Amino acid sequence: DYAPETGVRSPVLRVGHSLRSDVVRFVADLSGLEPGLKTVERAAGLVQTVGQRSRMMSYQLGMHAWVRSLAVPGRGATILNLHDEYLSFEDMLATMLGAMVRNGPQQMAMAEIGVPMENWAVPGLLQQLAGIQYVGIAFEQDESQPGQPVAERVALFEQLQAQLSSLGLGPRAAFHMTSSANAAKAIPPRSLDIVLLDARGSRESVAQDLQQWELRVKPGGVLMGRGFEPKFPDAVRAICDRRFSTDLHLGAGGGFWWLVEPDEE
Repeated sequence: DYAPETGVRSPVLRVGHSLRSDVVRFVADLSGLEPGLKTVERAAGLVQTVGQRSRMMSYQLGMHAWVRSLAVPGRGATILNLHDEYLSFEDMLATMLGAMVRNGPQQMAMAEIGVPMENWAVPGLLQQLAGIQYVGIAFEQDESQPGQPVAERVALFEQLQAQLSSLGLGPRAAFHMTSSANAAKAIPPRSLDIVLLDARGSRESVAQDLQQWELRVKPGGVLMGRGFEPKFPDAVRAICDRRFSTDLHLGAGGGFWWLVEPDEE
């Protein structure tokens, strides 16, 4: 099943309204600008904004087309909800965490499983969201880079560890290098509010991670991750298997999330 929210027209209409607002704002600002460099800079900014919005609309329409083509099981299949409001995976992450902190308890526990060795978005969010207690796990081995030397991964881990330490977060942020399975053994069931999972692996490993980490999220908490996109078909299959006959929310950059249901009695 595919739930298109407001439909494929939604991203087109949203971008159209935004572009019209951009142009109206630009025309209004022109009256107060002297001819010269400032005017050129303002026009260049408009061109850049138009390009960014057009690329995002292209991505969103492509995602709609791809999601419609997914061959998921029929009766009782995963209910896919594609969200157009997230501009990127990082935007999805920031929006979700911000909403949980505003509307949830003052203190929340979060685990990030499979910290990326580059473009790590979480540290900046931890600075903004003081109520989150965080533990990050960097994998000893990366399935997407099977030939990467161990020494290289250790060096990258140490750089990220130093980056996290420099933020002055103190005891509310910890960072370790180990396997997903070993990390799961160290964290009690139903003790986390948020799990952020790197699901860009084999079908078997992703299925195992989804099972063991969902068990560590409190009912009403969120399991979110990255890897639901065409270039990771094994991850897509494992995620759909896990969410058989239940909701799965999708965002930009391969992002996905769902609310963890209470245990069945």
